[in-house]
Amino acid sequence: MLLFLQEILRKALDFLLKTFTLEVVLSLIPAFFVAGAIITFLSRETIMKYLGPKANKPLAYIFATISGVALTT
Repeated sequence: MLLFLQEILRKALDFLLKTFTLEVVLSLIPAFFVAGAIITFLSRETIMKYLGPKANKPLAYIFATISGVALTT
């Protein structure tokens, strides 16, 4: 049983090391800064107005599409 748990932990560590490559870490850092800027400069009410459950669905889709394109470029 102990060997089985050690094997699980070893495989989990290998997976984490392969997943968190330099490219992934370098792409996450700007994403966290962008998320922080969004939280800082846009109020919750503004975001919920366009993307919340009571938002106009076509307008919310357009807003989300434009936001996604802007964030990925």
